[in-house]
Amino acid sequence: RDQATGKQSYSILLILTDGAVTDVDQTKVALKYASSAPLSVVIVGVGTDDFSKMKFLDDCHQQCDMRDIVQFVEFSKFRDDRQALTRETLEKIPDQVVDFFYGKQIMPLPPIYGSKSDVFEEDYNSDQDIDLSISISEDGGIRLTDTHQAMWNAQSYGSAAKFLQRSVGSPSY
Repeated sequence: RDQATGKQSYSILLILTDGAVTDVDQTKVALKYASSAPLSVVIVGVGTDDFSKMKFLDDCHQQCDMRDIVQFVEFSKFRDDRQALTRETLEKIPDQVVDFFYGKQIMPLPPIYGSKSDVFEEDYNSDQDIDLSISISEDGGIRLTDTHQAMWNAQSYGSAAKFLQRSVGSPSY
C-alpha cells in the first residue's frame, strides 16, 4: 500500500522475552514469512533463563534461505552498559533496511527534510531519557522498575493474541 502511494516504510518489532523458543520449526516458518516484509525483529532475552537455544535466531537466515531480519540480544550480557546494549540491539538494522529495499529494487526517495549533522551516541540522561530498567522477582517475574515509564495501550495496539493470529498464519501483502 505504501509503495503505491510513493511512500517508503519499514518496521522494527521489539520482542522482550523471559524464556527460550519452544517451537523452533514454527518460529523458523514465521520468520521466513516475515522476511519478505519491510520488517526487522529485535528479540531481547531478559531474566535468568538459559538463552543458548535462542542463538539459532541470529543464523536462521542462512539455514532458512531468507533475508536476515533477526537480531537476538541477551540482556544480562549488557546489563551494566546501556550504550553497548543499544549498539548490539540496533547493530543489524541499517543493513537489514538496505537489504530489503535493494532486494525489492526500491531506491530511496529523496529526503523530505534532514540534517547533515553527524549522529552521535549520547550518555544516558535521567532527566531526558525513559528508564526501562527491569527488576526480577524471586518467582522469576519481570517488571519495569518504574512502571510509570511504559504501558500497553490495548485500544491502540489490540490484544497480543489478535496480533499473533495475524503474524503466524499466511502472510498478507
